[in-house]
Amino acid sequence: MRALYADGRQAEALAAYQRYADRLGDELGLEPSAAMQELRLRILRHNVAPPTPLRAKRVGHVSAGDRRVAVATVGSGQPLIALPGWVSNIDVIAAGRDPRSSVFQRLVRTHALVMYDRYGTGRSPGPVDDFGLDASVAELAAVATHAGAPVDLLAMSQAGPVAVALAATRPDLVRRLVFFGTYAAAAEVFTRPDLSATFIALVRSHWGLGSKLLADLYRPGLTDAAADHMVAVLRDSADRDVAAGYLAAIYAADVTALLPAVSAPALVLHYRGDRVIPHRGGLQLAEGLPDARLVTLEGRYHLPDVRDLDHIVDTIAAFLSRPP
Repeated sequence: MRALYADGRQAEALAAYQRYADRLGDELGLEPSAAMQELRLRILRHNVAPPTPLRAKRVGHVSAGDRRVAVATVGSGQPLIALPGWVSNIDVIAAGRDPRSSVFQRLVRTHALVMYDRYGTGRSPGPVDDFGLDASVAELAAVATHAGAPVDLLAMSQAGPVAVALAATRPDLVRRLVFFGTYAAAAEVFTRPDLSATFIALVRSHWGLGSKLLADLYRPGLTDAAADHMVAVLRDSADRDVAAGYLAAIYAADVTALLPAVSAPALVLHYRGDRVIPHRGGLQLAEGLPDARLVTLEGRYHLPDVRDLDHIVDTIAAFLSRPP
């Protein structure tokens, strides 16, 4: 785009952006990163400056026991902690490569978005000897305290049980809860323990193959290029042993008994045809939490699709801004 514009071909530069945006949306469900959107606007306005770094983010570390966890904050306003996925990396998210990047870059317009890399992943390297729920909850509690509690929590994919456990045991830290494509009790959601064991074994022994199979569940009908992108996101976030350890913890989690103790209001969003965590995971949360609203989205996706971003972000923003 820069080269075309520099050559006096503004229309072709804008057409290149549109082709990129269409392919990104069709194959990965993402929209272009904030930096790419800004470049398009600059080309439209004939105000193209030299390349600048991605939107500044404040990166620090917090301690949770003997664990040191990397934390990044973008934007300003009420703190909204985006819990990490199965394995994730702050730098991958900031680059717009993570499946959640598009919804994050929208939410940062109205909130101080706080992201962190769980121990052993991304910018939080370390030998992990405990993949259990309690250790993950301790990390989240440290991040919430650092961010300035009470905070709002955005728990997507595997992160639901961690958010529930913190809200139930430390209500002073949590103001509101947003759940997306997640669950409370693994045994009722992942009903094929043999299949779960196969996935764990594949990730541990063949990280590339295991991550490719999981990538296809995240977004049905991935092209080879899109699947390779998803594989790279996962492999850039953690090594095979850490990924397998956290995956086993996902298949074992159960916070059903804690649901009645959660006093914070909750918004639960879930795609009806989700193949990674079936819709009954969202039903578990909506039925078990004392103050919860369920929003069912139509589609076979696991994480927010670009076509639904306006609706998803507007729904989340309205919920988080609702008077107490």
